[in-house]
Amino acid sequence: MNRQNIRKNTKQNSGVFRKRRLVFPLAFVTAIAAACSVSQEIKAYFTPPEIFIAKPYIQLGQGRVDNSTVSHDILFLARNDKHEWELEYKSATSKGWKKAGPYVKRILEEQPLEAVTLFSFTIPGLPAGKSFSYRIFRDGLETFSTTAKAQVAFDQPFKFIVAGDLGAGSHGQRRIAQRIYSEAPDMWVMPGDLVYNMGLLSDYLARFFPIFNADEAKEAVGAPIMRSTLCIPVIGNHDIAQSIMLSPTNLNRMHDAMAFFQVWSAPLNGPLSRTEGPNVCPLAGSASRLSAFTQSAGKRFPQMANYSFDFGNTHWIVLDGNYYMDWSSPEMRKWVSDDLAKASSAKWKFATFHQPAFSTDLYHLKEQRMRLIVDELEKGGVDIVFAGHAHNYQRSFPLHFKPSTGKMNSDGTVDGTITLDKNYDSTTNTKPNGIIHIVTGAGGARLYSPTDSKEIVRMGDFLLKTISDCHSYTMCKVDGGNLSITQISDAGKVIDKFALRKD
Repeated sequence: MNRQNIRKNTKQNSGVFRKRRLVFPLAFVTAIAAACSVSQEIKAYFTPPEIFIAKPYIQLGQGRVDNSTVSHDILFLARNDKHEWELEYKSATSKGWKKAGPYVKRILEEQPLEAVTLFSFTIPGLPAGKSFSYRIFRDGLETFSTTAKAQVAFDQPFKFIVAGDLGAGSHGQRRIAQRIYSEAPDMWVMPGDLVYNMGLLSDYLARFFPIFNADEAKEAVGAPIMRSTLCIPVIGNHDIAQSIMLSPTNLNRMHDAMAFFQVWSAPLNGPLSRTEGPNVCPLAGSASRLSAFTQSAGKRFPQMANYSFDFGNTHWIVLDGNYYMDWSSPEMRKWVSDDLAKASSAKWKFATFHQPAFSTDLYHLKEQRMRLIVDELEKGGVDIVFAGHAHNYQRSFPLHFKPSTGKMNSDGTVDGTITLDKNYDSTTNTKPNGIIHIVTGAGGARLYSPTDSKEIVRMGDFLLKTISDCHSYTMCKVDGGNLSITQISDAGKVIDKFALRKD
């Protein structure tokens, strides 16, 4: 029996070996195995499915190297044991399989023996915008294989999804997973609150990976999105295990907190490298707990809270909107300004953060911290801001905001003047004057109650549309200077649609 024949007996796209009813008694099978010196082929056939704690998934990593090549990371979770792991990959232009370089191993628990461990491989030199295959070997035996798509080239049309407030373990989350998978996007941007309730590693293992990296696409299960689609993480308030308002994240109380900085891999080009001080999530705990976390997170904490990347002809800036952030800080504002200025070749510019600058939900009415940075986003040419936090869908008129003082009030509000463009209609007038702010936080968490029209008027007339009665996601298509945006419910119904155009 050779390896190729064995693979026919495996479910390769999921990496889970098929379980078959054994016709012969187990003792007879064991005798055969012994007679064959327990060959690798028989080991492969009987390999148990519990190889991975979280099956392999693709991450942006470094991303674009130049206009024709990209570099991505493949991550998975397994036990810290003596097994040897290898990754092979094959691109559309390569003649055969290539072996990736050595993996990086990060132990995610304080006690290293048999601990949950993140394994990371980097695949360099992938042709931009092309599909590629990768497969994982443990001790020389193939345990997982699938196909993924690399980051698109600059001049390539593409489709991306935006949906946040996700991992609640709800039926709505599973339906959204299946819908997103059916869209076959090139990228999925997730604007915060990735998993509830605290963003713990155990939360990811219970309510995130099993649904968004399931072995099959079923409404009752989820879908295999993460193994083949680039998923872009954005930090939210439920991602930092904040059990007491405005208090440091306590690693003694929650040993596996702050998993955001452990299980994702995004470009490390943000403005902050220090692990404490202004604009860094404060931590508390014993020296051993703090050391274990910082070692497992590495440079990702805190750099991955704020970063930027290019995708096709778009530029993205990802910002942290949590309570410890001061967006009136000259250091942070300069980084945003410089980053957007460098992206002069991008046709479209997008910003994403969890807490919206403009929202009409009653739960977060006074959380206006991110209005402090809107003027820099406007100066930098940002077209759309994608946020979450409110568990519904909202779309604003195109707007300009001029802050009065540049400071946040003690109650969380930010004073300023809002100017709306009500002439933009996305059909006859497709060039908005101002930034469109979208809240797309209906990705799986409990939906918020609808806000009636009187409340919307009281809170501000900047909102054009709001939908709170269904889980939904935002689908965006980019083709040169044409951008179309459609909001789709978990039942597949179009609930909003508009377009923008640039010369």
